[in-house]
Amino acid sequence: GGQPGWAARQDILFLGALHDEQSPNMDSLRWFVAEVLPLLAPLLPEGVRVSICGYVGRDVDLSVFRQHPAITVLGRVEQVGPVYDRHRVFIAPTRYAAGIPFKLHEAAAHGLPCVATDLLARQVGWTPGQDLLCAAASDPQGFAQCVAQLYNDSALWHRVRDNARERIQREHS
Repeated sequence: GGQPGWAARQDILFLGALHDEQSPNMDSLRWFVAEVLPLLAPLLPEGVRVSICGYVGRDVDLSVFRQHPAITVLGRVEQVGPVYDRHRVFIAPTRYAAGIPFKLHEAAAHGLPCVATDLLARQVGWTPGQDLLCAAASDPQGFAQCVAQLYNDSALWHRVRDNARERIQREHS
């Protein structure tokens, strides 16, 4: 559709509800920020930021993310469309999960290609390197490299985006 292409976008998006400190989304964010982000910074253009978007529970403390120089905490937004359209790469660094990860479907439907853990790739049955990029949750370096590849390579970005979108249309239309 009329979604912006690779060149019109920047930054990395994490979108998911943070209901409590023990939630899988909080775990995955902590892992990404502590283990992956330091390895990622030198692989990306200067000034690339990570946006955290989604519902935040009353008792959830995001101060460690708010204080991070490369993170923007958006919290809950009314319209997610413009948020998807502005970002270049969607991350789903989930290390343990319950239920089907609809966030991958939603990101792909919005034209935003994903880097996920192999756990999520298996859950949705997508082909790594084709419908998304993925790495093991035990491999922060691999995850960082996937994000950097997708972020920096326009041809790869468009191919993964188109494949994922096609898949969504085929399987969920």
